[in-house]
Amino acid sequence: MIVRGDAAFCTHSTVTAALTAGAWFSFTIAHWPTVTAAIAKIPEDAWTPITYPNAIADPTTGELVSDAHVAEVPFTVFTSRKTGQQVACRLVVRRVKRLNGNAKTGQDTLFATWRYHAFITNSTLNTTDADVEHRQHAVVDYLDVGVMPMLCGSA
Repeated sequence: MIVRGDAAFCTHSTVTAALTAGAWFSFTIAHWPTVTAAIAKIPEDAWTPITYPNAIADPTTGELVSDAHVAEVPFTVFTSRKTGQQVACRLVVRRVKRLNGNAKTGQDTLFATWRYHAFITNSTLNTTDADVEHRQHAVVDYLDVGVMPMLCGSA
């Protein structure tokens, strides 16, 4: 079983509930300072290209975007809590090139800039498969209403 969610569900109670239930978790994580610092430390040679089978249209240009890179680093969440309440996991990051909508024809970009999308997981899937699995929540965002309160201990 895998518990997936967006950043609103990336809370200590939800993550520990998934762990208690023996489930994998995969939660988008906000760009907290610890997340931004971890992303900045990923070496350039750690990024693996990935092409998504279902390209999406860039809202600004309409250009189909299906290429990205993924990488991961070990990560600990909830570091403001006591040591026993912190959770060691993996920070998986997808980066997508920012398209330069202001470039004139024939004018190349001097350097690539990226948008970063990060999530935490405890799955044993490789980085690429973990990213593909996590992105499935954007396609199938179904959660039985009776399951979430049970996982969070409020049933």
